[in-house]
Amino acid sequence: MGKVIREDNELLRGWAGYFHFRNSTWVLAQMRRHSQNRLRRWLWRKQGCKHGRWKHYSAERLRDHYGLCELPITAAWKAN
Repeated sequence: MGKVIREDNELLRGWAGYFHFRNSTWVLAQMRRHSQNRLRRWLWRKQGCKHGRWKHYSAERLRDHYGLCELPITAAWKAN
């Protein structure tokens, strides 16, 4: 599980590094939701589908417990 999340984080950080400096807040928000949903589905299936997918794997749990990187949803030039 750690290897999969590590590889996903590398890919997400690469995308965020490339697109973060343009007006791409909508795209990064979409990517954040998509990556969280894909990880939720994968974990849900891997652990035997015994509990609710959305309540059990909240965005905070994916970030804090599993270590999924959270994409920024504000452009770098707007954050300052």
